[in-house]
Amino acid sequence: MCDLLTSSDSRLVLVSLECMENILKSGENYKNKTGASQNPYTSVIESCGGLDNIEKLQQHSNNDIYEKAVNILESYFALEEDQNIAPNQNVNSNTFSFGASNTGLTFSF
Repeated sequence: MCDLLTSSDSRLVLVSLECMENILKSGENYKNKTGASQNPYTSVIESCGGLDNIEKLQQHSNNDIYEKAVNILESYFALEEDQNIAPNQNVNSNTFSFGASNTGLTFSF
């Protein structure tokens, strides 16, 4: 199923995402009933390359696929947004800093 997410057929990708979402919902129910620490299906999907494929779908031109992929990532995979992607604005000098480390590079606009 994880390999179907790379198909060029948008309908097939969307159906695969919906199926994967139902599996993940089932895993959440199992986790809640048994008191397990995590959804057992998230690690299976990740080990099969499904997480990478879902992340790539965030760039898909079909808005339904994009939205479904984002919803799955936000709901079932505890992914934190990379805070180093967005520029940090220095309000006092109207400059922006980019990057993971402070290299002293600033850009004025």
